[in-house]
Amino acid sequence: MEEIATKLKNQREQLGITLKEAAKDTKIRLEYLQAIESGNFSNIGQEVFLKGFLKIYSDYLNLDTKEIIAEYEAAKSDYNLDSEDQDSLADKLSMNRVSPKL
Repeated sequence: MEEIATKLKNQREQLGITLKEAAKDTKIRLEYLQAIESGNFSNIGQEVFLKGFLKIYSDYLNLDTKEIIAEYEAAKSDYNLDSEDQDSLADKLSMNRVSPKL
């Protein structure tokens, strides 16, 4: 997800646009743009909003919207696989607990 954030930030800077200008032009809150550009996608809230913001922002920056969303989906699936591995490990560990005799 950091790669997407870096790509968006670098493009904005290359175009000479400030975050405040981008927020005003896209009507995306400044704090959301800051979160997106720093890779803190979890600060956005629901995924539907994040994907909408990514589409609007990448279009505004003249980037390929479909490519940005595809990169997000790929990164998200990698993250979900890591989370599933952690969940299965937690399940295995909890099954190995010893209960005290009463």
